[in-house]
Amino acid sequence: MSKIILRRDFSDDSVIQQFADLIGNVDNLRMLVLVTYADIKAVNNEVLTPWKEDLLWQLYVETYNHLTLGLADDRYDQQPQLEADIQAF
Repeated sequence: MSKIILRRDFSDDSVIQQFADLIGNVDNLRMLVLVTYADIKAVNNEVLTPWKEDLLWQLYVETYNHLTLGLADDRYDQQPQLEADIQAF
């Protein structure tokens, strides 16, 4: 994550998509952001500037949104089938 926040333009959707595909799921993302935060903070208290911390959380939020956006779409797509099943019952 630290390389992405400093070297890539993660306002580009393709960067977020590639990163989300690499991470795979929300649990992995949560663990990675905590490890990245701890790693940067462990180097020196002054290395993790407010700017870098903000970039890290922005990347987390963008990736989280990308990973969870499909969940709502899947549920919405299943809605007509659920209604048909209820009516048939």
